[in-house]
Amino acid sequence: MAFEWDTGTNQVVFLGGDGRSLYGISSPDIATLVDLVHEDDLAVHMASLHRTLSTGQPYVNEYRIRLPDGAIRWIRSVAHRMPGDDRRLFGVSNEVTGRPQWPVEPPPPGAMSGL
Repeated sequence: MAFEWDTGTNQVVFLGGDGRSLYGISSPDIATLVDLVHEDDLAVHMASLHRTLSTGQPYVNEYRIRLPDGAIRWIRSVAHRMPGDDRRLFGVSNEVTGRPQWPVEPPPPGAMSGL
């Protein structure tokens, strides 16, 4: 599910859908989405968001959410700021529940050599 987050208004717009299929809610603000993040994943999630907002580095994270019905779902989100527009982030979130969990950050250079 593609999304746009306007950090000035904290509104999130799901592009090509309403978000119910992935998050169980539609067109939320960022606080509503953060409230869904599993408590064990919240610190890393927030640190990743703050790093992206303060440095402009891409946002890449896998985290669990608790749906309104109590179910747990794994989400992988990737986003970046638009060049010249520090207020907006564009990205994609996908459900990855059931897939083996891989490290969020890519391995360091050379870590995969010899495989």
